[in-house]
Amino acid sequence: MPKCNPKYPYPESAEDVFLVMNRSGGTREMAQDFFLKFSAVNWIDKNHRAIHDWKARAASWVVDERSGRNRGSPTNPRGTHTPAKSMFNEILDGSEIYNHEANQ
Repeated sequence: MPKCNPKYPYPESAEDVFLVMNRSGGTREMAQDFFLKFSAVNWIDKNHRAIHDWKARAASWVVDERSGRNRGSPTNPRGTHTPAKSMFNEILDGSEIYNHEANQ
C-alpha cells in the first residue's frame, strides 16, 4: 500500500468514509462506492499517484456525484446504474435468476 499522510490514515471501512462524506451530504452508497473503488487500487488515483488526503478526495467525490461528473456511477443523480451493478442487484434480490443452459 502506498504511503499515506499520517494525518489522514486510510479508512478501514466504508463506514469510516461515510462519517466524512455525511458532512458534505454524501450517502452510504456513495461512501461504499468510494471505498470499494480506491481500496481496490491501493489508494492510487487515475494518474497513478498515491492519494494523500482521502478525506478531501471523499468530499470532492460527493460534489462530483451531485453534479453528475462521476458518469456511470451507481449514485449518479440521473439514476443511471452500471450494468454490472444492476445485474448484481437483480441477483441479490432474486428477481432474475440466470440459467446458462436454458439460454444456449
